[in-house]
Amino acid sequence: MTSQQQPSPRLPRWISAALVYFQPKVLYVALLGFSSGLPLALTGSTLQAWMNRAGVDLTTIGLFALVGLPYSLKFVWAPLVDATRLPLLTRMFGRRRGWLIATQVALVAAIFFLGGIDPIAAPMLLAVLALSVAFISATQDILVDTLRIEALEDTQQAAGVANYVAAYRAAMLLTTSGALIVAGHLSSAGWLVSDIWPAIYMGAAAAVGVGMLGTLLMPEPDVPKDAPYLSGTSAILFIGVLVIAIAGLFYLRATVFAGYGRYFTLLVLGLLSITALGLYGMRGKQNASQHATKIALGNQLQDAVVTPFVNFAQEHKYWLGLLFLVILFKFGDTFAGSLFTPFGQRLGFSDDQLGWAVGYGILATIGGGFLGAYILRWRGLLAAMWIAGIVQLISNFGYFTLALIGPNEAALLIAVLVENIMGGIGTTIFIALISALCRSKLYTASQFALLTALSAVPRTLLVAPAGAVATVTGWPVFFLLSAVAALPGLALLWWLGSRGAIKEKEIEASRS
Repeated sequence: MTSQQQPSPRLPRWISAALVYFQPKVLYVALLGFSSGLPLALTGSTLQAWMNRAGVDLTTIGLFALVGLPYSLKFVWAPLVDATRLPLLTRMFGRRRGWLIATQVALVAAIFFLGGIDPIAAPMLLAVLALSVAFISATQDILVDTLRIEALEDTQQAAGVANYVAAYRAAMLLTTSGALIVAGHLSSAGWLVSDIWPAIYMGAAAAVGVGMLGTLLMPEPDVPKDAPYLSGTSAILFIGVLVIAIAGLFYLRATVFAGYGRYFTLLVLGLLSITALGLYGMRGKQNASQHATKIALGNQLQDAVVTPFVNFAQEHKYWLGLLFLVILFKFGDTFAGSLFTPFGQRLGFSDDQLGWAVGYGILATIGGGFLGAYILRWRGLLAAMWIAGIVQLISNFGYFTLALIGPNEAALLIAVLVENIMGGIGTTIFIALISALCRSKLYTASQFALLTALSAVPRTLLVAPAGAVATVTGWPVFFLLSAVAALPGLALLWWLGSRGAIKEKEIEASRS
């Protein structure tokens, strides 16, 4: 065999495994993950910090957890996003990227305008815009997950998820720890609260450009021949309904608009007129396949929502208990952390101190996640669930102790590190549970979306009264109650475990 016929030397296995993380499409996923991670804190903990500094009462701050509802309900409109082709954008960028570009442009605008609202003068307008950011962000999550799965090869999927999660966490680090540190420095430099937070939100809006770059670079996946199709009429109708809904909310608080109410009314009427003209102009095209379109959309909704749920109930004898376990398992942990930023601020810590603590906390969460993976391999799913549930409950006593000690920076750091390490352990094991419950390969994606939507319920609905509870009880009792809130999940875990509803063989992959 001549030298020209010699096979090229193969790279060591570990080098080949590492190089997949740097393949172009896998790197583009990281850019998309960064864009997905930006908005969550901007409508959560960072928004709480801003409202607290502006002087909003704690009860109202707690109720703002409800703006996260779109993250729990995104599976409802996912079929519409999946089936609708946007006029012009679909032709320019493709089915997935066209929607994603439209969503990211809307997200930039929504974050920008959210930063320009005075929380004291216009709390309702602030809530509506925060809800809009959450809705657009949840839609972006649908599209990013879909594009990631469809655009990457099978050999790239694991690396794509890893890059996505790392970039998502990096974006959260920027909008939580970074935002608080910047706010602390600007405050020390003499900036007013009314100037600090709008500047931070405008910077965050600009950072969405990272995700837009990822969208433009990522190749558009091939469209399956049997993919459901709805014309742009559906998109226009959908947007029109949203405009009407938002206009109705705005109308209820007409005083927010002062002397500009008439111009806003003209704007809404103009948008509704455009919607009506669009529907009229496309009626001929739609009428030609009206029956087929209705069937396609109906099947899409049934396949995305109804069928996976029925299949889940058929696969699991104690399906209702498992659904409640998904909702309640991290309730105590979520309840304790829901008011961390206003808690720290009212205890006497500066934004700069809280920012660094949050930053270390996110790093601790990543470390806790790796520790949770080790516990799964070591003990298996059911035992790991017990370990996670107990350590999550115990971690709440760190904040309880901090509430008694007062503004001690060392105590703050210890409490944050303990809570985030334990929370990271719980999150990894909890995701393993959800993955194990999705038995059907045919409905894995849909069931995972439904279960993760349920898991977001504590973050939105159940913690909404947290501010009112803290106001009535005080911080030490509040954190004791958060520990008590973990008990129903543990009781349900015992009940399900004793009946064999959580089986070790369901999660062999996590132990491999």
